[in-house]
Formats: sequence, structure tokens, C-alpha cells
Amino acid sequence: MPDTPDNGDTHNQKQGRKSRRGGGKLPVFRFVLVMVILLIAFNVFFYGWFSKSDIFDGYLSINADVSAVILGFLGERGVTVEDSVIMSPRFSLGIKRGCDAIQPAVFFAFFVAASPVRASRRRKAKAIAIGIALILLINLVRLVSLFYVGILWKSAFEWVHIEFWQMVFIALPIVFWLVWARRQQLKDSVRADASD
Repeated sequence: MPDTPDNGDTHNQKQGRKSRRGGGKLPVFRFVLVMVILLIAFNVFFYGWFSKSDIFDGYLSINADVSAVILGFLGERGVTVEDSVIMSPRFSLGIKRGCDAIQPAVFFAFFVAASPVRASRRRKAKAIAIGIALILLINLVRLVSLFYVGILWKSAFEWVHIEFWQMVFIALPIVFWLVWARRQQLKDSVRADASD
């Protein structure tokens, strides 16, 4: 008759898997606490100083310059930039706080850095770099799209700007983090199963 593990062995195996995967309530509580502290600290820094600084104004100007280059590449003629305003004979678009994507990018970085999901610092740093780059790239898509909405569908500009794109940028860091966390959990699960 084949040997079967008793209940104690089965329980120990499950506990071992659970501990390897970071189960329990403490990591989740720590994650929420760290996130709250980081978000409060960042918002104090961002609204108290950074968003009023010359550095931030320079960053907005860079966004305007890059957007103007993209618009020129797409065939838009007569596009110029003054400070953080993209101007053309057909439409002008001012880039201001809220259209910078800094907060979503930083929030994503915080989500990954504080995440209870098991991952090496190197993998977390790589995820943060890729996520931030994608968010900033999507922000350029937003700016270019708003320019064309202002030309082609002016009555919908405020809705696209405030309702659509703001919701997208609220969701982006959360969705990116959830996708990353799920992939890390699957990798960890595969490694745990392989080591059994």
C-alpha cells in the first residue's frame, strides 16, 4: 500500500508555500501604511514646492517642445512653442499642472517599491523605469490628442480633457501595478512549484 502524507505533513507544505509567497495580513497592512505615508509626503512636496518651481516649469516646456515635434512629424504646419504653450494657426494648447503625468508616474513607483509582492530590487527598479517611461509616453499621446480634439471637436475638448484623460491617468498607475504584481506572483508560484 503506497505511503500517504499525514495531515501534519500536508499542513507544513501549505504553510511553507504560504510563507514563500508572502501570505498574511501584516504585509498588506504595511503596504497600505507605507503608501499612505509616501503619498502624503509626495503631495506636500509636489503642491508645496515642486509644482511652483522653475524645474517644474522647465519640465512642462519640455513636454510642449516634444509634443510640437510630434505634431510637426504628423504634418501640422506652423507649430511653435512659447514657454509651455503649443501654438499653431489652427489651435493653441497650454500645458499646465495636471497635464504633466508626474503624479501618476510617482504613484506607480511607490506602488511597486512598497509592494508586498516578492521581487528583487533589480526587478522592482526595472518595473519602475518601464512603468514611468510608459506613463510619460502616454502623456505625450494625451497632449497630441487634445491638440487635435481642440481642432476637430472643440465642443468635446473639456470632456476629453477632464473626464476621459483624467480618469485614464488615475487608472494607469493602479492597472500597471496590478499587472506587474500578478506577473511577479505567477513567477514566484512557478519557482515555488519547481522547488517542491
